Amino acid sequence: MTGGGWVVYEYDVIMDSVGQIRVAVMKVIREHVNVQLMEVRDLVNAAPCKLLDSVDQERASALALALREAGATVSVNCRQEEYPAGCYVGA
Repeated sequence: MTGGGWVVYEYDVIMDSVGQIRVAVMKVIREHVNVQLMEVRDLVNAAPCKLLDSVDQERASALALALREAGATVSVNCRQEEYPAGCYVGA
């Protein structure tokens, strides 16, 4: 970006399919995503579904790797947000 602004990269983690060992995938989701057991079951049954939205690369990569090791098929999508100089982005 020109003019002194900055760029923020945000990542989405999408579980495309669960794989053979559903319990292992459910355990990973429970460990990495802040949801209750019933919600985990609903997410697994709803695949493909978005598990994390607008997170940093480290968190997205950690979840994607753990899910792949558990047998799930996962996609990580990256979005680029550009902010002009002087723009405040905060919580």
